[in-house]
Amino acid sequence: ILVGLDNASFIASKIIEKKLSVRQSETFVKLFKKSRKIIHYKDPNIKKIEDTISAKIGLNVSIKINKRNKGSITISFHDSDQLNKLIDISETNLKLVNNWIDKHDNFEFLAKDPETRSCTSICILPKDEWFKTLNDEDKVNFMKEVCSLLESNEAGYDLNSYKTAPPGIRIWGGSTVENKNVELVLPWIDWAYLTTKEAFKK
Repeated sequence: ILVGLDNASFIASKIIEKKLSVRQSETFVKLFKKSRKIIHYKDPNIKKIEDTISAKIGLNVSIKINKRNKGSITISFHDSDQLNKLIDISETNLKLVNNWIDKHDNFEFLAKDPETRSCTSICILPKDEWFKTLNDEDKVNFMKEVCSLLESNEAGYDLNSYKTAPPGIRIWGGSTVENKNVELVLPWIDWAYLTTKEAFKK
């Protein structure tokens, strides 16, 4: 009688706890089977984001958010060609950052070995000698200001490095981020860095 119930273990424990007879157990279970199904409502803004990403990468996208405002994004593919498309987007994002670093003097990769660099979580650090002279607290505060400036100008969001990582920038390069958007944020990072540096010196 418990087959097909998601909460079968809970119901079984209650039947044992209350020492119900077979007839009582059947009645008890029917109460759960007759209960109305819960309809999961999805925020229209989340649905819009799903549709936008799906339209851009050509794959099914599902976003789930819990009560703590954290969640996950799932991308479904049907064959190896679609999977390779996702991988190519991410790897191209890393190449764009790599080319930008080669031509500029402000940043370097956190991972010195190219073989260990992630193409999804792309971590970079300031490399100029002035930044290296700052104490640890000032380095953290400096990069917070850089990322805050980027956000206030709507150039990029959630770019500050992990708390356990050295002060720097973490660019999400996964396949949900278009290559052109990575290209667009890079000069903004340079601008925010130099602008914050001038203010920090005063």
